[in-house]
Amino acid sequence: MFYKTDIDAIGYGYFYFANKSDLMDHLQQAFNCTADEIEFSDAWRLGDDSDFGALYTTHDGNVDKAFCDFHNSSYASGISYDVSDLND
Repeated sequence: MFYKTDIDAIGYGYFYFANKSDLMDHLQQAFNCTADEIEFSDAWRLGDDSDFGALYTTHDGNVDKAFCDFHNSSYASGISYDVSDLND
């Protein structure tokens, strides 16, 4: 299983993560918050049904960390997010 998110990606780009730990690290950095703040947010709990929308999607199959590191390096946007955006 691997994960995909458009949080902090340029345009129509996506970041890919080989594991949930790397995904969480990315989300913590993008929202400048703790894992608990993300895990207890409406966006995490409700997924697509939250006002924010999906933080990530889960996909069957595997990608390796080398692929993720190579792909992700070209999509960083530097957009600033606020943790309050994660709640309805």
